[in-house]
Amino acid sequence: MQWGIVKPFAEAIVDNASPTDGATSFFCVGDTKQAIYSWRGGVSEIFESVGQQIKNVKDQKLTESRRSSTAVIDFVNETFRRLPEHDNFIGEDGKKKEDGSRHALVQQWIERYFVDHKTAKSELAGYIEFRNANVQENKDNEGVRSSPDLFKEVAERIAELHREAPQVTIGVLTRANRDIATIISRLRELGVEASQEGGNPLTDTAPILLVMSALQLADHPGDSLAYFHLKHSPMIRLWDESLRSDPNRLSANLREKIASFGFGGLVSWLVRGIAEECTVRDQQRMQQLIEEAYRFDTFSQSQIHEFLDFIERHRMALPGESKVRVMTIHQSKGLEFDAVFLPTLDQAITRTTNDYIVMRPDRMSAPIGIMRSMNHQLLKYMGEAWQVAYAEMQRQKLGEAMCLFYVALTRARQALYMYTSPSKTAKKRWGSVLHSIYASDPTTWEQPGVVILHQGSPQWYTAAMNGTATEKLEKAEKLEKAEIVEPRRVRVALAPGKPGTEKADWVAPSQLNERTNSEIATLWKPEEVAGTVVGKLVHRWFEEVRGWIEDFHPTKKLLTNIASATLTQEEMTQLRLNIWIDKFMAYCESPEIRNALSRERYSAWNQPQLLRLQVSTERRLLQLLDGALIRGVIDRCVLGLDGDRVVRAEILDFKTDQRDEGEKLEPWIESRKTIHAPQLNAYRRVLCRQFSLHPDLVQSTLILLSENKVESIGVEYQS
Repeated sequence: MQWGIVKPFAEAIVDNASPTDGATSFFCVGDTKQAIYSWRGGVSEIFESVGQQIKNVKDQKLTESRRSSTAVIDFVNETFRRLPEHDNFIGEDGKKKEDGSRHALVQQWIERYFVDHKTAKSELAGYIEFRNANVQENKDNEGVRSSPDLFKEVAERIAELHREAPQVTIGVLTRANRDIATIISRLRELGVEASQEGGNPLTDTAPILLVMSALQLADHPGDSLAYFHLKHSPMIRLWDESLRSDPNRLSANLREKIASFGFGGLVSWLVRGIAEECTVRDQQRMQQLIEEAYRFDTFSQSQIHEFLDFIERHRMALPGESKVRVMTIHQSKGLEFDAVFLPTLDQAITRTTNDYIVMRPDRMSAPIGIMRSMNHQLLKYMGEAWQVAYAEMQRQKLGEAMCLFYVALTRARQALYMYTSPSKTAKKRWGSVLHSIYASDPTTWEQPGVVILHQGSPQWYTAAMNGTATEKLEKAEKLEKAEIVEPRRVRVALAPGKPGTEKADWVAPSQLNERTNSEIATLWKPEEVAGTVVGKLVHRWFEEVRGWIEDFHPTKKLLTNIASATLTQEEMTQLRLNIWIDKFMAYCESPEIRNALSRERYSAWNQPQLLRLQVSTERRLLQLLDGALIRGVIDRCVLGLDGDRVVRAEILDFKTDQRDEGEKLEPWIESRKTIHAPQLNAYRRVLCRQFSLHPDLVQSTLILLSENKVESIGVEYQS
């Protein structure tokens, strides 16, 4: 697809080129030996055919490396010349090659793509080492995993090199992402700070895990493991004695702080309590966590578990790049390191990841047939065309595996360290390939801890250190001789912000009606403390209806536990808990309220088929509306998704307002709708802006619990 877009431009450039002054030109560069992305549509044949598709394009091969030492280049040349000698590459029919012959597919790939390399870096000291790790033979039949002891041995050698030459850059290249965390953990145990390509998870340090335990306790008061972690840490000093011994009260206290200050404020408070106990690295990580917590506060998510998931998935690099970096071979493409370690050569040459066999006229054409993959022994019962398609799939897999191996070897500037497990027979693994090439005596294949090959200077890095010192000295001498020039000062004026955002007021949606409807006398009315406590508790109970009411089965014990975890002791004395438990149970049995919280309510949401429904409770929001930052919480929000796009929504707001004795029901309902409409319309406008919805596609519903009434609020409702 990409070439289909670029090709017309290339043709136009070449067609308009002047034969005399060459006013226009088309230039492209690539390496078909590094074609490692067929799984996402990369096809090396496209690059090979550019000379045929675009006229007057001259093909020039580049065979001189400007990266690697002579030792590395000589090893690459020798290895790829002798690759076809291995006895156990997979073939067109799944069988081994005949003894004494060269593997046909591998030989074809070598002749087509590989020519001997030269290097422009002949002055670099170099070193090659290939060894069997001091472990047992890798018995993994699929060749998917390596021995943990092998990773331990590799980590110890990396740590030794890093201590002796701390200025040397080291790349540790794996076959799969799953091995990265194991290697980084091993290195960290040895005091080596290693970074992962794209950054490490924020949870890679103990203080962050402690903060996560505190948040886990806030979300689940009964999580004894999280409470134990928090209680036996320095962070527990943030609370007084009366709270430390009660996980329910600790949980409630943490939730109150989230409601008051957001995740950013809570995390800042928690990490300040333990910062003095932490290393510089830990403090850097905690600062990053604080920044991400404040960023999360601007999102539409509001649940604690959503924040925990966000932090666990998020990756960030520490300030300053580590000298030791761990990544997959795919991620290393385009990078280079002074030394490269390959610790997963005992894994399979190719992976059995193909679910389908694809039949194409050629690799650059669209498929003309697709069939589920099958064992090659069953393929003989299929037609000849499918047997050809299967053979082509095998050729492509093997070709990409050789490209991946080439990329791994050529990331090294000076030194290459390769590890594999002992092996008694020739296997479909790169370590076994190197055995067959460099170990003339097959008995050495199965010996643990033996060095199969070493070439060059094992102390190659001493020359690198001396060279670095000389280079620094030369730079210092040049600076001393350089003319001192006063820096030029330039005034930079920042662009003005969006009108209305410089000093926006913070407004709760529930306060919007007070701007116009509040009377002076009401400002002096004493706050109904008990009513506030009841509202807080009832909302917390309804928060437990995380899906549909038909799946929610509350018990008195459950509601009591939630109440004790939500309210303080003082608040518990302000209401008769048993009475409110009975009332809440009655709310859940009310036909009107059950219908509002049921799945059946949304059976008419079709587009044209039934939409995928997503329910969230206590959905936090932060949005600029009419010059004010609206910050609030939607009690219950139901989104209807067509694929990944939100196309319908409903806002449900629970109210515990009580009707005065003697007041008629209908006028009271109208007064409640008038009072609460600005709040619900603000919520509606926020969702419309977030999901690009028309207001008519967002329902607003007021649930008056005391009267078991469910009332719809129209767009910009006015009484």
